[in-house]
Amino acid sequence: MRSLLFFLYGSLLGLLCQAQQYTCPAAGGEPVEITSKEFWIVFQSTFFITVISFRTNAFVCFTRFSVPPLATEVDLEISKSEKNTVCNLFRVVAKGGGSSANSFSSSSNSDDFIVEPVARSYYKKPWEQVKGPYTARVQISNCNQLQCRVRIPIKETGDYKYVLMTAGHTLTNLEKRARILSQTTFGPKMSEIMNWNYGGGLAGQARYLQSQMDLPPTLHREYWRKRVDYALVGENLRDATQIPMHPCNQYSRWRDYAFTGSDYGNDFKVEAVQVEGVEMYKISVKDLNTGDVLNPYYYEPRTVISAFEPIDITCSGNEAYCGVGEYQTCESY
Repeated sequence: MRSLLFFLYGSLLGLLCQAQQYTCPAAGGEPVEITSKEFWIVFQSTFFITVISFRTNAFVCFTRFSVPPLATEVDLEISKSEKNTVCNLFRVVAKGGGSSANSFSSSSNSDDFIVEPVARSYYKKPWEQVKGPYTARVQISNCNQLQCRVRIPIKETGDYKYVLMTAGHTLTNLEKRARILSQTTFGPKMSEIMNWNYGGGLAGQARYLQSQMDLPPTLHREYWRKRVDYALVGENLRDATQIPMHPCNQYSRWRDYAFTGSDYGNDFKVEAVQVEGVEMYKISVKDLNTGDVLNPYYYEPRTVISAFEPIDITCSGNEAYCGVGEYQTCESY
């Protein structure tokens, strides 16, 4: 008799404790509801008491020497999403005001419900946790080619329910080109998108990647070292004042203006120089951080111009502020 009892108990326990299976709805279709009606079965024998708590959608079984509390988690076997879709598991809570969780549908007013993300599967990928109030409480396991087991928290009170909802999206050929270019470059150009000639699909993307790998590399370090400000290198610093490049050096840096705000009241000089056989005028500004009574000041080259004269005077002789000489900028502006 006892053997028969254990056989019946084990068979029923194995049947009841199988997680219910769910399939994601079609993209844009009505939500699939995860039902949650609770049943209790109590087995009692000479040696122990077993309480089985199970739901119509998923079974949570307990074997104890005493009666346990109500179940707080359930297991669901949910299929993976289809290609070009994302299947979401949501917990829908009614806000009240006449609305009920049972009335929730794809056309419901979002002001009447709180839709909380629980888990998701996209593009035939395994189910995964999502950021939200249940991130730490959702467990994903036993994934295979078709489905995953998702363990979710449950409560015995409250107007809520779990639903599966699916959204779909397909990309145009131009959007697919823009996406692969965004992933492999610093940003796609419209000309690159429109002039794509590598074909479609993964094969076209593979041809594009191969063509890029076949090009000579443009190394960031090489580019940077060619254009680095040599004046900032340690051995080229003098009394904490950087020594600029010679104006004729490659990659020398030039401002848009010869003078800056810090030059007001400072001395500068104009010198005649030859540039490819043409007489020009070089303007250099005194660096007040160099030199003293015994040592000459360093004049920082600022610009080279074709003529140095006031805009309202035509220099023809010894007029002030004309040609080669030493000058001083205004004290203020």
